[in-house]
Amino acid sequence: MNNSISFSSLPKFNLITPSSLKEALELLDQYQNKARLLAGGTDLLIELRHRLIQPKVLINLKMIPELQTIKITEQELKIGAVTPIIEVLTIPIIKEEYLALYQSLAD
Repeated sequence: MNNSISFSSLPKFNLITPSSLKEALELLDQYQNKARLLAGGTDLLIELRHRLIQPKVLINLKMIPELQTIKITEQELKIGAVTPIIEVLTIPIIKEEYLALYQSLAD
């Protein structure tokens, strides 16, 4: 049994890749419920493949620098929506100070 996803098994959609958060928000406002956001994609691809959703537009967030950040202060830890998990795992303070988060990402 072949479980790979082919693009022919997905509904038709336009893929738009904005380069800024402002542009992404404008696209989301323009397309509203006809759009879905693509960040990691795992759940989204499953929903597309099974036709649980059929958006006209996918807004790819992966090229937006503001969403690929990690900020650590004494008061907070902020991880951008499209920051790769591997980047988070390579920061020593996350393993030291946020062990539960580290372990959940490492599994």
